[in-house]
Amino acid sequence: MRIFLDDFIVYSDMESHLHKLRLCFQKCREYGINLNLDKCAFMVFPGMILGFIVSKEGKLPYPKKIQAIVNMPTPKNPQQIQVFNGMTQFYKCFIKNFVVNMAPITKLTKKTKIFLWT
Repeated sequence: MRIFLDDFIVYSDMESHLHKLRLCFQKCREYGINLNLDKCAFMVFPGMILGFIVSKEGKLPYPKKIQAIVNMPTPKNPQQIQVFNGMTQFYKCFIKNFVVNMAPITKLTKKTKIFLWT
């Protein structure tokens, strides 16, 4: 199960899925969490959920979002770097050593530094 601000996803193999759903629904009842049936999706295979493609292979990045990041113009100021950083944060789970790789770029947003994109 993955929890996002006001959403959650239950994923598993077919044999254990109903059991895991029951456990999640029991916790929702226990803590007084109401579900909006109009926003619920069951047995989505494969499909788009919260900006990711979910399939038998697992969670995959959405190609259009990747293309949007690739096609972004070169940042010219700290605000544009913040936009770039926000776009890439979404897929940090797919990028090895994301924090290490982004550190030099993130430093450019500090007010004490002179902005120089090289």
